[in-house]
Amino acid sequence: VCCDVATGGASVCLSVGLFTVSKGSCRDGENPCFDAGREGAAVIGENSCNGDNACTNAGLEGDIIIGNNSCEGFAACANLGSYSLARVGNGSCKCDDCCGCLKHEAGVYIPDNSCNELENGTNGDQCCVDYSTKGSLDVSTPPAFGDAIKDYTLPAPGCSITADRDVKCDFTGIAPATGTLALSITGYTECTGAATRSADISLPVATAIAAGGEHSVTIELTTATLDLTAESSEAFEFCLLTSLQDDSGKEVIYQGQKITATFTVDLDFEVTGGIASEQYDGFEEKAVDKTYGVTAFQCDIDRTAITGSPALAIGTTLFICLDSTDANTVIQTVETLVVSKTGVTPSNVLNANTELQGEGTIAVTIGTRPYVEFFEDTTTNL
Repeated sequence: VCCDVATGGASVCLSVGLFTVSKGSCRDGENPCFDAGREGAAVIGENSCNGDNACTNAGLEGDIIIGNNSCEGFAACANLGSYSLARVGNGSCKCDDCCGCLKHEAGVYIPDNSCNELENGTNGDQCCVDYSTKGSLDVSTPPAFGDAIKDYTLPAPGCSITADRDVKCDFTGIAPATGTLALSITGYTECTGAATRSADISLPVATAIAAGGEHSVTIELTTATLDLTAESSEAFEFCLLTSLQDDSGKEVIYQGQKITATFTVDLDFEVTGGIASEQYDGFEEKAVDKTYGVTAFQCDIDRTAITGSPALAIGTTLFICLDSTDANTVIQTVETLVVSKTGVTPSNVLNANTELQGEGTIAVTIGTRPYVEFFEDTTTNL
């Protein structure tokens, strides 16, 4: 429930204008969201703007976006973004008069989990000293785009074969420490293709890192072709596939190692093992088409349009820009971002490795990294 007159009175959301509010917000206290976005725009997340006059006049003639669990307390975010741009992160401005002193500042960017106290000289940089005096925290710098997009790193493993015929591979530098690491053994010529990558071993990446990154896969190497009565040598070839999956179980990057194990027998039947590996980086380049409707186009991080749809490599960020053609019409929110391709089940990647900036304005930028499954086939485009 939001804008609940039973808890906030009849004027709890009175006179609001271009206004989007999520559950649990603008419901406690007197006039918590009075005049919010009246001549401008206000987008309020969950469980925010609760308390007497908590967000009164927020975005009155300007533009404000407030995250989740923010702006709690008397006039906590009152008048923010009244005549300019303001952004409040998650879990911020949670005390009386916490951020209201910034009402006349142009371009306010309050980070997550910030400004939950009034600055008193001993509690570090805060937004406000009191309801009218600005604190020492720098709120003029917008967040760097892409901070929320994870870089997945899967280094080539160093592998060896033990006397017990175990293949041991040491992985270092795996990132991030979430998701799942999967390993499998397949044919030497089958180091590519999603159909071959069914995991024989699957474990959390955090467990892998905690264990020092070393993991083993046992394989059976037949010696039927070795002549054990004379000096002989035989090579066995196979592929060790590893992949990183995100928290949703989707594969985001993989590594294929083509391995040749050579076994040599002398007259004393001494068997020695050696290993040589040919690195396969698992990357192929694919072209990207503009398949996002309305006023969407492929762009770079600076929102410059990209023409010609150059090939997109796995592990790089795809930027999509959305522009409103009417200065008085803002893009309030993006609910889904579906990536589709022939032969691949369409995926809504909005809640995956994706970041949005500019919701509630006339220009929205989306950065995302498509899953590995979209790079398997070179004949069709995203």
